[in-house]
Amino acid sequence: MAEPTAIVLSWKDVKKQVIELNPFIGNEMDQIPGVDDFKVLRVRYPYGMDIVKAGKFHINFAGHCTPFDSQVTPKHIREMLDYFWLGIPFGMVTRNTVESHTELPSHVVPFRLLKSGNIFSLLTVFEDRSRLHYFTQLHYVKSGCRSLTMLPQIADKVYSERLTRKYGVREYLNPKLLGRHWELFVELVNSPQFQTDWYCEVLYFSKDFIKAIENMSGFKEKLLSIAWRLVAFDRHGFSYDMIWSLFEEANLDLATRNHIRVIETVKHIIRMALSEYPPGFVPATCNSAGPVSQLMETFDQVYRMRYFYPIMMQLASYDGKNPLYYSLNKPAFFHAIPENAAVTEGVLDTLGIKQVLELFKEQVLKDKLPISLKGTALYEMLETTEFDFYHTGAEPDQLKTDAPLLMAEDPRFMQAANMIQYDRDTLRTPEKATFFNGCIRIRPKGYGKSEAALSK
Repeated sequence: MAEPTAIVLSWKDVKKQVIELNPFIGNEMDQIPGVDDFKVLRVRYPYGMDIVKAGKFHINFAGHCTPFDSQVTPKHIREMLDYFWLGIPFGMVTRNTVESHTELPSHVVPFRLLKSGNIFSLLTVFEDRSRLHYFTQLHYVKSGCRSLTMLPQIADKVYSERLTRKYGVREYLNPKLLGRHWELFVELVNSPQFQTDWYCEVLYFSKDFIKAIENMSGFKEKLLSIAWRLVAFDRHGFSYDMIWSLFEEANLDLATRNHIRVIETVKHIIRMALSEYPPGFVPATCNSAGPVSQLMETFDQVYRMRYFYPIMMQLASYDGKNPLYYSLNKPAFFHAIPENAAVTEGVLDTLGIKQVLELFKEQVLKDKLPISLKGTALYEMLETTEFDFYHTGAEPDQLKTDAPLLMAEDPRFMQAANMIQYDRDTLRTPEKATFFNGCIRIRPKGYGKSEAALSK
């Protein structure tokens, strides 16, 4: 990774980059009197490094992940970031991505994958300090996509021995669960033999910026309007809870209402389709989420994956144009899964989710609920969005079972596969992937075979 990993710069050193990535923020900041001499802290993090861990902000000093409140942090850096913030100072991602998430006993819940040009901590820097609702220790941020997942199985012990011989990895081999793939990826990337130049880059703005913004009512109001839009769904969360309660009471029996996995997954899918967090998954077609192509080459050339392209999946928000995917085998809803329900029932769970979601959609669009939802974002989304339910082990009259068709209809799967060169032509898309055993696809109406035909 390029050195130095943490360096203090001035606005004049970074403003061109910031303006290119986020013209609104960059141009507004460039209007601050005397801003050229304001300080920023640029930090570069290798893939998988902690940026925030259980609410504690970390800085990468020459490869060492150091808590900000440590004595190792230089005094001048502590002073330049000496303003009110919770978890992490006000900043911007300027290269690749970072993932914010929280960790439950049963699974990791992703919040957002922040890309180059995205700002963060906007909500907490201007928080009302007399009435805080932010539970800092729930928050984690990792460099790159924490939720990066390999589609084909990578749990073969014999093949994994090749990774041990080449890279010395031992601890996280043979991950059978999709949620454990990341640990193996990080161990590989951190191996001295892996040799990657991938890193994410983050700018942290000094207290001079915050003081200036506080005195620029116009700019501050614009920033707060961005924050206002970001929390629009949460501000009306009680309304969604009430609508759901009315729907449940009138349509679902007690056993279904008490089925945590089914009910919480349906709610989660609705949030995803509204482009709210947590996000879903799409094929990784570039290296912004991590050293994707290098990991693919590793599993193709060293692990020697048989039969299938080493396609990887990364986080994304629904854009209303391209499909978004969610898998029951990588849960992401906000409730911990009881220990006795840790293993999905597969076909039965997927069927239950399909029935509840389709019933909810019908009740809303046919105005069968006590309250009409016409004119709302929820109504519009349900009008323009389709949900497809897949399980390769189901009967065709129950659920969709054709994973190869699903991938053929989305050209991004082959774009992902073609990120690297192969020395054999016998590989195919991974239709047997666990990800598709309980997969929900969110797509705009009309998306399907026509897209596959156009991509050929």
